[in-house]
Amino acid sequence: MRAIFLAVAVSFLIASSAAADSTNARVAFLSADAPTAETIGWFDAFTQELRRHGWEAGRNLVIESRRVPGPYDQLTVAATELVQLKVDVIVTDSTPAARAALNATHAIPIVMALAGDPVGTGLVTNLAHPGGNLTGLAIIAGELNGKRIELLKEAVPNVARLAVLGDANAPGTSSLSGLAAIETAARKRGIEVVRPVDVRSEADFETAFATAVKERSDGILVLSSPLFGASIHSCEQSSSPV
Repeated sequence: MRAIFLAVAVSFLIASSAAADSTNARVAFLSADAPTAETIGWFDAFTQELRRHGWEAGRNLVIESRRVPGPYDQLTVAATELVQLKVDVIVTDSTPAARAALNATHAIPIVMALAGDPVGTGLVTNLAHPGGNLTGLAIIAGELNGKRIELLKEAVPNVARLAVLGDANAPGTSSLSGLAAIETAARKRGIEVVRPVDVRSEADFETAFATAVKERSDGILVLSSPLFGASIHSCEQSSSPV
């Protein structure tokens, strides 16, 4: 469904732009994730849906792709490059990528394939009427985090203290800004949330888990972040079968 929505939105924006009168439309893809089977899979589905709507790479469509799984400041560099290429639409896959694209342009339409709370992170002022040049899909994770805490309580009934692991460089994606909602959900289940543990790079993971142990945490809630996804993928790639 995500690929269908994106293809329809992008097709409409292309047709509404000057690209409709030119030889090729130009669509940019800006990603904060390393290429994995999942991310490549939905991107392939997206391009297939574009073909169904009459836009095919190599025929009447050029796709400019930038994947930047490293420091988030490099996303701004990549977004600026895409703007300079005068693309017709920018598709992003996360809150950091959407923010970088929005910082680079207020003229080119931006379609989010996925993001955290766009209002809470300041990407838009209103979900029903976002205004500006940004639209797309988002996950409001407050209720999801409550469900995750509920599942943890079922799996470990004696859990009393919970550490929250978040990416401080990607507020909104990690939802550290929504910590109050997590604390409320935990309190209802008799769980105390200890101070959040911030991770800014892969080098911080060892310290982060050591901090959780020092705080006598019985469990850890790991929030969503491109950094965490890239780290998990890196571990999968480097691990060998037993």
